[in-house]
Amino acid sequence: MKRQNWMNKILSAGALVGALFLAIGCSNEPASGPMSPVKSTVSDKTSLTKGSATTTSLTPLRRKTRSTNGYGGTSSKVISSNGGGSLSYRGHTMEVSKYSFSEQQKEFYITDVNSDLIQANYGPDGWFLLPVKITISYADADLTNADLKKLTIAWYSETLGMWIDVGGMVDRVNKTISVYVWHFTQYTISMR
Repeated sequence: MKRQNWMNKILSAGALVGALFLAIGCSNEPASGPMSPVKSTVSDKTSLTKGSATTTSLTPLRRKTRSTNGYGGTSSKVISSNGGGSLSYRGHTMEVSKYSFSEQQKEFYITDVNSDLIQANYGPDGWFLLPVKITISYADADLTNADLKKLTIAWYSETLGMWIDVGGMVDRVNKTISVYVWHFTQYTISMR
């Protein structure tokens, strides 16, 4: 019984710390937008129909060059629920906090999408018990006419046929943007 009470206190403290990180932020410049991938910032509700990706106000950033190593590829790592962990690949990262998922352990991955857009696929698919931090590098982005204050992270909804804005924090020094999300899918850096 004492052990169960102790575990409940740890879980409550972890949830409180996670909520605190969400409230405070984690980097040096906010990009306004919702923290949850289930809310869209699209103001014209008529554009929320399948196949309307061209009517949204988000524009995914293009890569400026192919790096000497090209792009694409995947890195994976098994992370335990009671330990949490992180994974990095080609400037993209994920930070999975303790008790973010119910399984004892699972294999996580980051795929640098072989595309002309700045995209990363985070996996496995599914929802989390606590938000997970993802970071996407824009070091190879074509920033011609880009306003860094308008950068955001978005995920692609196949159901709606459009990119959904989830916000983020821009780190100009490391050329990344980070956000806490509740599920993994394919994310991109976009401009509002």
